[in-house]
Amino acid sequence: ARLIPIQITIAKNHLKSMDKFFNNWEMWTKKLTDHKIEIETTFLWITEDKRTRDKVPKKKRYTRQGEKLINPEYTEVFITVEDVNNEIGMALESVRSK
Repeated sequence: ARLIPIQITIAKNHLKSMDKFFNNWEMWTKKLTDHKIEIETTFLWITEDKRTRDKVPKKKRYTRQGEKLINPEYTEVFITVEDVNNEIGMALESVRSK
């Protein structure tokens, strides 16, 4: 299964919403993993001016209660508003340049 959460922001400073998204990951994906369905995740950011693609490794935390998944391995992709809609991207650029 391919899962693509999307975050849209033009704020220069913003919280990384992946952390909140992955908080309940194991609960959300249990039915898929119980049926041996692999999940490929791409976290897609639509931003004002950043274009990158990075693999993020799986991260776990170990506590007295046991192992807790912080996030699975996923790909983080940034594209611009202009990539999605050229007209809106150009309008945003015009407003920012004033």
